[in-house]
Amino acid sequence: MQYQHIIEALPAPDFSEFVPLKWQHHAVGCMHARIVPLLAAYPHIFQDVDGQSMRFADEFLALDIANRSALLDAVSHDLKAHHVVPNWREELFTVYLDAARTLPLFQIERGVLPVLGLQAHGVHLNGFTFIEGEPHIWIAERSATRPIAPLKLDQLVAGGLPADLTLLENVCKEAGEEAGIPEVVARTAQPFGSLQYLTPAEDGFGIRNDMLHAFDIELPIDFMPHNQDGEVARFMRLPLPELWAILKKPDQFKPNTAWVMLHFLLRRGWLDVSEAEARYLAEHLSLSGNYAPHHH
Repeated sequence: MQYQHIIEALPAPDFSEFVPLKWQHHAVGCMHARIVPLLAAYPHIFQDVDGQSMRFADEFLALDIANRSALLDAVSHDLKAHHVVPNWREELFTVYLDAARTLPLFQIERGVLPVLGLQAHGVHLNGFTFIEGEPHIWIAERSATRPIAPLKLDQLVAGGLPADLTLLENVCKEAGEEAGIPEVVARTAQPFGSLQYLTPAEDGFGIRNDMLHAFDIELPIDFMPHNQDGEVARFMRLPLPELWAILKKPDQFKPNTAWVMLHFLLRRGWLDVSEAEARYLAEHLSLSGNYAPHHH
């Protein structure tokens, strides 16, 4: 298969050394066993259940979101002091009970999410332009100064979902910062579903529990993106064969970005794959039945 390496670049975790973290009876996260003793110092927040799982304490559940968040801020700084938060971001994310984000539980430092295996949300914007009837895809090369995946290829625009923004508001914010797309244009972006995966975090003992929300935007042929925040080294607008050639090589794209790119191309019928490989990719990219065969 031509694109199997992209799926395999986000392998499922080995949970043998991990302990589930539960909100009442709902598993909302999981942590490496070495984290459990650090959380034992906070019995009013975390309770050990027979050494098999951790749960949020009833007195913590009884608090409002602001007070839960304040208590978890102290825990987060303690974890940082113990050097188990390798990627502190100084940015709050909301954690929800459900993937649809209807039941917010608390806000917590973004860098702590993988330490506790809590779900993070992000937006990815696929940009494209038709030139003489053929789609050309905009991609970005990440800046050499990015702490994660420097110089790897990325969507035209992508970013984590801060606590205070809706998905479309976040698309507009990131589109302006990363690509200089005016808000009136960014608001024409259309949502096309979400991708979810669990994979080992970069630090080696956390879990990335990510929900990526895909958006597409058709841009005018004369539009040229220009980076505003220093996070992008350059932009490229590629015809499909050039993009396919890059995707077929390992380690070109940031791994989760490559998933979103395959998701985008497959559902639009813009990926050169056999029917068997299309089914394989669709199964892994949450596209069951909702993808188009490639049109030559």
